[in-house]
Amino acid sequence: MTRIAILLALTLVSLLAAPTAAAQRDQPYNLTGATIQEWQDKPLTWRSYGGGTLSATATIYGNASRHDSDERSYSVVLVQGEGNRAPITEDAKYLAEIIGRDLGVSPTRLAFLFRFAVEGTDRPLTIRATFRLSSSGNLVSPSWRVLSTEEVEDYTDRQLR
Repeated sequence: MTRIAILLALTLVSLLAAPTAAAQRDQPYNLTGATIQEWQDKPLTWRSYGGGTLSATATIYGNASRHDSDERSYSVVLVQGEGNRAPITEDAKYLAEIIGRDLGVSPTRLAFLFRFAVEGTDRPLTIRATFRLSSSGNLVSPSWRVLSTEEVEDYTDRQLR
């Protein structure tokens, strides 16, 4: 009997919390200037799922992209750290979760741009990752897209070229 009561209580709590969480996701949000300043070339270091330590720097930009149909107000640019043995894209979901948590924003409301130096050229490769939530509310694997130079400029409000 107590198991049923606990199950009913948990179900009721989750049903009551669901509309609040959905409403928070749908409301516009703004990051403070101090937060944006804090995230200028912010160093990130973590233990990779594949083993070993990886690093990157993160910078937040306003997103003025006409290419983003989901109206993400901000882009987080992640640059591969020196000496990483694996690409940081392997941990994209983890990075999105910790960055979103730190900013107090769902990762589905941000565009994540992963930048890599390409050997033998002066042009970096930029790949955009966007996330959505599953029906159970968990973050699913990202949707990937290689960006042109023009798209990178749009996603970073013309501040990154």
